[in-house]
Amino acid sequence: MNAVEYHEATTHRRDRMSAGRRMDRATQPAQFKEYPQDLERVSLPRENAFPVMTMPEALAAPEALSQPLTMDRLARVLSLTCGLTASVGSIYLRSNPSAGALYPVEAYVAMPGAGEDAGGVFHYAPGEHALTRIRRGDGAAYAATTCRLPEGAGAPAAMFLFTTIFHRTAWKYGDRGYRYVLLDVGHVVENLLLACRAEHLGAVCVTDFADDAVNSLLGVDAEREVCQCMVAVYHGQAPDTAPPTEPRGLEYIEDRQAMAAASATVRNEPAYPMIVATHEAGNLARAESMQPGPVMDASALSLEVLSTEQLPGASELFAGRQLPPLARTMLSRRSQRGFLPEMPDDRTTQAFLRLLCDRLEGGGDEPDRTVATAVIMGRAEETAMYVLNRKAGKLERVRTHAERYPDGNLREAVADACLGQGWLARAAFQVLFLTDVSKLEATLGPRGYRRSGVLAGRQGERAYLAAQTLGMGACGVGAFFDDELAAALGLVQGGKGIYIVAAGPCQQR
Repeated sequence: MNAVEYHEATTHRRDRMSAGRRMDRATQPAQFKEYPQDLERVSLPRENAFPVMTMPEALAAPEALSQPLTMDRLARVLSLTCGLTASVGSIYLRSNPSAGALYPVEAYVAMPGAGEDAGGVFHYAPGEHALTRIRRGDGAAYAATTCRLPEGAGAPAAMFLFTTIFHRTAWKYGDRGYRYVLLDVGHVVENLLLACRAEHLGAVCVTDFADDAVNSLLGVDAEREVCQCMVAVYHGQAPDTAPPTEPRGLEYIEDRQAMAAASATVRNEPAYPMIVATHEAGNLARAESMQPGPVMDASALSLEVLSTEQLPGASELFAGRQLPPLARTMLSRRSQRGFLPEMPDDRTTQAFLRLLCDRLEGGGDEPDRTVATAVIMGRAEETAMYVLNRKAGKLERVRTHAERYPDGNLREAVADACLGQGWLARAAFQVLFLTDVSKLEATLGPRGYRRSGVLAGRQGERAYLAAQTLGMGACGVGAFFDDELAAALGLVQGGKGIYIVAAGPCQQR
């Protein structure tokens, strides 16, 4: 099953909802992955001084300043990436948002082995804030051979690998849950990239890698749990040599059956053949360089541009503004729906949009633009939709061609298409992440669908954190009547919405 077929099969329509599953308590997934007790556990420091850098400062800071990846620094990075932050009854909340608070993402760290340091591959247990060593040896070097890192990048200080356990999300959302696990991966990856910037560590996101080799490295059951994304982390030093093509030794997994059994979250876990088939269609047999892919902008989505506006620079928007440290923002982030029907002032609006850009002042390498970022905003009759050029920091106002709704009711149109969730219409900003699944398939093959889902999740997490940084709230939405949403937005030539994050001033909690 290719991505186009999967997306159509899981499309919500008023007369045919993509089938979720009755949440059978007998197959309710465990919240945390558990390994055999005889594996080595490494406790991480809990009392840790987090960086005081704000979100704008982190986005503007140099990525790497020769900082070693110490145990303290690793502990802080993991806490900010996907650590526990609170509990509500029996549900444990984390620094990353997740559809239905189901948290399908598992985090692994592959470390180099040098001298007396055994290195190896570790699983992060957020419930214990500890690492479980899966195998010893030069895990980072082995992980690096499964993908193509940027030329001249050198040997990574660590490779972070993020898997998803299908049943955690599909237990509630059925086959459409595959869309949501990709978004969840993006949330976690964006947290990691921002945490690395705050720690002055370099980081590179990699979505193309040899799937079987990576899953084998982690010892997972690939019918239940698969790697979706990797991030190479650097400490700023530039070695003279690239990662070795052959690892310097890696311990074998003696009991693969027991290791793979840890991927199961409950006895009698159901199978998800559509999800597995869709995922496997995009598997790569060997390491390949990431291709640029199609640029999803107003033109690619066949949206008519009415006007263009350049956002002010970061120095103008953030100078003298008292903002919380990024770490505090990440650890206190919550989904909020109590939106007030009001727009923030113009400077706050522009600051919010600037924080959605890849770099605060533009420039730099060409970002992945296989997903377009659109924003519906404005006061009353001035409400309109804009496409954000995340590299140049420009806004393009576009015509929506929404036949049922004039421009002034765009917010209501989106709320109606999102299963009639009225709170969405009160949000100051409706940030929409759009792509053309057919163009992705034609250009990048089935792998493009994974990449776009992860990128949409990354940009969605950026919207969450930008809103919280500026004293607002945010909440993500992945359930909507797909064709109605596309029609309301004027996506008449194949464009699709894949994620929405509502943001704006909220009632005080």
